[in-house]
Amino acid sequence: MEQAKISKVADIVKSMSEAGMSVNEIKAQLSAMGLPADDVDTVLSKARAQPSHAEIQEEVKKVREKLETGENIRPVVDVVEAAGAEAHETKKRVEEMAKGFEEVKAVAKDVKDIRKPVEEIASVQKEMHREIKTVSGLGDEVQAVKDMLIDIKGLLTASQDINKKILDTNRKLLQKLEK
Repeated sequence: MEQAKISKVADIVKSMSEAGMSVNEIKAQLSAMGLPADDVDTVLSKARAQPSHAEIQEEVKKVREKLETGENIRPVVDVVEAAGAEAHETKKRVEEMAKGFEEVKAVAKDVKDIRKPVEEIASVQKEMHREIKTVSGLGDEVQAVKDMLIDIKGLLTASQDINKKILDTNRKLLQKLEK
């Protein structure tokens, strides 16, 4: 198709898009008029057909659904849950090592309450490390616990940062859509 005709059809496509027709509806109309698929793509790219308001609303709806169901953060949640399971197993090993030491038993009792924030667990672990340090053979395992907790803290911080960025992006998107 020659350029002059493509330009005229592109102007018509712009009008159709501005009237609220979706890109799929426009494609169907052009195909029904007998325009070859290659020419349809050429005309659409020249017209730069914008998505309709309905298509934008549908996309916003999909994004909201993902945010409401938490589907967008599920991989991060899985990693955090796995790290929590590892932390629980580590707690059990530390309790076994601490038997026989009164001061370590007091700290181990605090560790049983694993539902406390990760920062509190790290603090308790540091105290336990100081107490167990003098006992031969236990220092390496306690250091492994400390390293795992530091890793968990990093994962939680990364998760929080990701969630903040997602919320900020969604807020900006909604603001643009409301304008």
